Amino acid sequence: MIIAYGKRTTKLDKIAYYVNRIARIYPVYILALLAVALIAFQSSDGLSFKALILQGLVIQSWFPAYVMGLNPPGWSLSVEAFFYFLFPFLLSLYHRVNMQMVSFGIVLFWLFTQLLFNYLLVSQQTLIPSNFLFYAPIMHLNQFLIGNLMGFLYFKYEKRNFDALLLLMGLLLPVVILSVDRFASFLSYHNGLLACYYAPFILMMALNNGAISFWLSKRLFVILGEISYGIYILQKPVYSIVMRIGEMLSVNGTLILFIFIFSLLLISLLSYYFIELPTRQFVNMRYQRFRSKTNVVAST
Repeated sequence: MIIAYGKRTTKLDKIAYYVNRIARIYPVYILALLAVALIAFQSSDGLSFKALILQGLVIQSWFPAYVMGLNPPGWSLSVEAFFYFLFPFLLSLYHRVNMQMVSFGIVLFWLFTQLLFNYLLVSQQTLIPSNFLFYAPIMHLNQFLIGNLMGFLYFKYEKRNFDALLLLMGLLLPVVILSVDRFASFLSYHNGLLACYYAPFILMMALNNGAISFWLSKRLFVILGEISYGIYILQKPVYSIVMRIGEMLSVNGTLILFIFIFSLLLISLLSYYFIELPTRQFVNMRYQRFRSKTNVVAST
């Protein structure tokens, strides 16, 4: 989002920005939610309408008892929704404050958040539910801010070949994780601890013009990237449906796993081209027409 909006000299239109974000994530999110709601309604456990309402409003991550209800992957969309709400205000702040101060503040906030999270996780679970510590949007804000910082750093460097360094960092990742497990096993990775490792890795991936970027720009990988959101948010309903069909047909083991993977890829591909793209275009087009009419009325 920093790359898309960070260099704009005009003030960000908050309403247009929010409409664009809703059009991007909500259609398939609702499709997945309705699918799991229907499955839950037909199950012996029944459907929790409170969980349905909270997930429909994309605020479930603020409610520890319901954060993993119905469609569990939706928790991260609830966190993202909070970030989307904050972003226009953060962008305005970034443009008013010296970037050195912004960078220092973000790094300091990340460090403070890691210390606070791990302290609360170890000593205060009786007061604060672990689901709040793991999934509440405020506990993940440090990761979003680190991403913002990487976006600004992206503007400061030219593209170059980072293939060797990227491969080295990829190979060293298991060593980093095992080292943390060995020497700091009391720390949790969940809320951005490894951002100090992943953030520069992602920045170099964005700036890289070597063979890795060349191959990742191939049509197959571009399509996989485009449908990755669908793969993520649709995994629960697709899994539930495939498992039910597998039970009916007495299919299990490796075969049902391959059927699930194929079904998820196919459904995500179809949802991207027949739901995500058309709905996004429709919503944005309708909003632009509404704005045009509003401007005409205001000028007259």
